[in-house]
Amino acid sequence: MANLTIDSSRIYNFDVIKQTLPIKNVSSINEYQIPEERMPKVVDQGDYECCVACTISEILSVFAKVNNDEFEDYSISYIYGKHRDTSSTSTGMLVESALNSLLKLGSVPYEMFPKLMEMPTVKETVNKRVDLDKFAEQSKIKGYCQIRWSNVAQKIENMKLALMNYQIPILAVSKKGFAGGSHCIMVY
Repeated sequence: MANLTIDSSRIYNFDVIKQTLPIKNVSSINEYQIPEERMPKVVDQGDYECCVACTISEILSVFAKVNNDEFEDYSISYIYGKHRDTSSTSTGMLVESALNSLLKLGSVPYEMFPKLMEMPTVKETVNKRVDLDKFAEQSKIKGYCQIRWSNVAQKIENMKLALMNYQIPILAVSKKGFAGGSHCIMVY
């Protein structure tokens, strides 16, 4: 498989990226799962509204596995408190805002900031721990692709292409199927 890397900090258009991928046709694929060694943990967010942070944390762990051949558990709370709109103190996160922030800083190992807290406490606590930012620098993302299509069949085809070529989980927002409304999940 070709070395699939993103070389600059920006948002990529998946329609352009997919032209360069080794696997180009997945129309006959009806079932697929990423390799077992790249499977993320499933995290229970409990009573906290941090599904975006949980998903990002686990995908960062998979990146660590792919790059270093070992899992690194990342702090959900650091992500939840650090990577949100600066004026936001309500619960939950916006995916796009969090991903844009992750272009500047990643997360820290779970052991450095383990306690899960809700807004606004987690934001205040993380902001007091600027010493952690130098560690978060090491896991910042280099870029990401958005797969946005109103055509559901085309969206699913693009997701299959991404899964089969990159073999890592995809962050997705499910707007239906969960009692509380939209929910951030991993597709693998």
